[in-house]
Amino acid sequence: MAGGIGAPVVFDPSQTTITIQNMYVTGLGETAISFDYNQDAVSGSAGIDGAVVFSVNNAKLGTCTLPLKVSSPQYPKLMELARNHTLFPIWCTDKSSGRRAGGNYAMFTRVPTYTADSSDVTFNLIIADLDIGNC
Repeated sequence: MAGGIGAPVVFDPSQTTITIQNMYVTGLGETAISFDYNQDAVSGSAGIDGAVVFSVNNAKLGTCTLPLKVSSPQYPKLMELARNHTLFPIWCTDKSSGRRAGGNYAMFTRVPTYTADSSDVTFNLIIADLDIGNC
């Protein structure tokens, strides 16, 4: 069908895996895990005569927000990594859509905030070589 939309993609969380140091992370929180680059991939500038120059930014620095339930079996290990400033790989693969994000050089930016309730615990990461793409 020319000009139409493609077939819908069905997201199935059971088809998504998250690994940190080759350890599967389970017990995800109520909000989605997210990955984001810190800077735009391309920027532009224009001279007073209207000539435009595009600059490609090859930096791959990015962030990840990982919400977990405090009951996650991996919570103690992740807290240990956060407290010890450990460098590790993280990968998130969604088999239902064929997308993948992560990198080989990540660290937690801080120990998560403590709350005395059942709310999610949010781990924030910085990734030196973030790659967002397809499997």
